[in-house]
Amino acid sequence: MARHRRPKTRSQLMASVRQRDTAPELALRRALWAAGCRYRKQAALPGRPDIAFPGARLAVFVDGCYWHGCPRHYSSPATNRPFWTAKLSANDQRDRRKDTDLAALGWRSLHVWECRVKGELAEVVREILGALGKQDPAVVVGEGPASYGGLAWFACACGSEDVQVWAVSGPGSLNVRAKLRPEQASLRCRSCARRWTAPVG
Repeated sequence: MARHRRPKTRSQLMASVRQRDTAPELALRRALWAAGCRYRKQAALPGRPDIAFPGARLAVFVDGCYWHGCPRHYSSPATNRPFWTAKLSANDQRDRRKDTDLAALGWRSLHVWECRVKGELAEVVREILGALGKQDPAVVVGEGPASYGGLAWFACACGSEDVQVWAVSGPGSLNVRAKLRPEQASLRCRSCARRWTAPVG
């Protein structure tokens, strides 16, 4: 006779949620690495930043929409609402405290919502590059030779003009005979392996 498993309680479900190496954290780390950024994970700093840049003294936190009250996606549970309201308030106070502690050590804090990592990854990477004082790899530093369909593409920030198109987004084609062009192209430098996106001109 088959045994029926009891459904997990809300507390059991919440306890099973990953606190480290979540999918958004991993996606952001991969994108930063591809952009040439080197960092430390879970550095021994107040709040244990998800990503830390010791040289620039920048701590990056990927905040979960549910646990930190994302204004776009958070909705309070229907049951035990006073508990969850207090929980969210405590999380907010803890975030402020760790930012203050980091500032006392000479570090800056940058908080990123997980929904932005999922939907606006390129923009998030640009913001972090800006905070690090690095050049945005999508900045045009010259035009290289035609590398796809007769189109001239941007040179990489490293100076190389050997740039490859590896994906496009939006309708249309990069074929020179196509009537409709895609909105963006994802580019890869064959010299330094840096990747970025650029609008199709």
